[in-house]
Amino acid sequence: MRKVLQKYTSVLKPCETGTGHEYRGVLQQLVDDLVNMDRPELTDLRHRNDGIKDFLRTGLNILTSKKKAPKHPLDNPTVILFVVGGITAEECKQLHRSVITSGVDNVVLIGSTKFVTPVEAMRDAINL
Repeated sequence: MRKVLQKYTSVLKPCETGTGHEYRGVLQQLVDDLVNMDRPELTDLRHRNDGIKDFLRTGLNILTSKKKAPKHPLDNPTVILFVVGGITAEECKQLHRSVITSGVDNVVLIGSTKFVTPVEAMRDAINL
């Protein structure tokens, strides 16, 4: 599943002590990069224009070869993170902590199709 991602392919991060590894989920890595004040390029996110006006503008930009700086989600006052398939309470807590400690002024809303309990997560993992 993570094979299509360019940056977030591993959920194991070497510990700062130099021995062992710690778990950092893909969503946590994404949010950490999202709220990073250096604004690294988020290569695994895509911006899509839906309107005909945007489509024509994109076509004209290709003809004129004007390169625009890639858009960053924090350019918007509100960022919505929606997880399809479910999120646990612990993941919500970690994401909330990352956003609060980063110091960004944007509103980050976290939503999901389901609130997953630890029992459901283990049941789904065993069924894989």
